[in-house]
Amino acid sequence: MKKLAKLLAHRRTVVFLDLEGTQQSHELIAIAAIKADLNEDLTIKKSYKGMFHLVRPKKEVGRFVTQLTNITEVDVVDKGISYAKAMLALRNYVGKNFKKTAFFVFGNHDSRIFHQSFHYSPDADETIVKNVTHNLIDFSSFLGEFIKDQNGNPLSLINNLLVFKEPFQGVHHQPLDDAKNLMNLYRKVLERKDILLEEYIKVFQLLRHIPEPLKLMIQFIMKDQTINKDQFISHLKEYIG
Repeated sequence: MKKLAKLLAHRRTVVFLDLEGTQQSHELIAIAAIKADLNEDLTIKKSYKGMFHLVRPKKEVGRFVTQLTNITEVDVVDKGISYAKAMLALRNYVGKNFKKTAFFVFGNHDSRIFHQSFHYSPDADETIVKNVTHNLIDFSSFLGEFIKDQNGNPLSLINNLLVFKEPFQGVHHQPLDDAKNLMNLYRKVLERKDILLEEYIKVFQLLRHIPEPLKLMIQFIMKDQTINKDQFISHLKEYIG
């Protein structure tokens, strides 16, 4: 996949991340990571045992977040490590290829959590934080070009998995389960390019912001019909009136 290869930029170590953050300050309260090595064709060659830590924020977790994740104020106070230690733990987990690692997340909120956490915990190693945030790949944004719902919106992690006939494994909003499912989605996208192609064709057929004559061309193509230059010009003239 050319676009994915461009995003990875020859990196062959990847980490699938899932973060949970506080309701108001958007600080990290839980982090899960699963490292994997890639083959030359970008498929997963080997995955490793995951890492998980609760993290102690400076501000409150928030009732809504607790309802969503089952992570309570007591949990992060009693069991959480500092943001600085969490970043060191992530670096140590990834190992020697840390600076050459791509970090996959699902959605753009994770980048904000990294930055907000550093804002509230400036004692963390800034080089670690910058290395991660500069190498984040939002897999939701990547897939959003190829797979959309009927209204042209990107799908959730769970619904993207269902496109590939894969049910979500575990409990949603449990970070390690979310990271595992993100890795599984990545694996399925590379394994089932036929499904990705089918979905991409649907996207073309649903596009609203392309000129009508081009929509007509797409319809011709999808019906296995041919159209030459003169016919195309004729359709353009007819459209212009």
